[in-house]
Amino acid sequence: ALPAMQGLAYSLDEPDLKEMYLNLLTTATDARRSDDAHPSFAEIIKQLSPQEAKLLLGCLRQQHVAIVRIKADLVTPNVGFLIVQNHLLNWSDSGTKQLVEIAMSPFYVDNWIRLGLVEVTYSEHLTGEDSYSWVEGRPEYQKVSDQYEGVVGRTVGFDKGAFRPTDF
Repeated sequence: ALPAMQGLAYSLDEPDLKEMYLNLLTTATDARRSDDAHPSFAEIIKQLSPQEAKLLLGCLRQQHVAIVRIKADLVTPNVGFLIVQNHLLNWSDSGTKQLVEIAMSPFYVDNWIRLGLVEVTYSEHLTGEDSYSWVEGRPEYQKVSDQYEGVVGRTVGFDKGAFRPTDF
């Protein structure tokens, strides 16, 4: 409870971080649930930015999320491809439902992986018919497409992946 209280003192102006610390504090002080509050949780919350915490909370509410990495394929045989952007998620504004570009998104996902909060794999993917129908409409995909499609011998595509919370 003490690390959660210390973290709470530094996050009073950040509602999402504050909510995380309060939930941790509530769990840690409830004798029936105290085993659910791992001592490292307060340290993990300290390693999240306010925007990152808000995005993470939204992602953790879902069991499986479609994620992609955008690549520029080389048409020349045996040359391969170039990963242009890792960890593209279908971010949208919760109120307006408009697509939102989050420049730090790949860094956030890498941080969540580093912290053991999520797993991301591109060797597995969701099988729902429309799971990845959003990709080519994303502004990030459009920018990459505009940049690479005009280059002779290159095509733009993406690898399907799966993003899911860990047990931790």
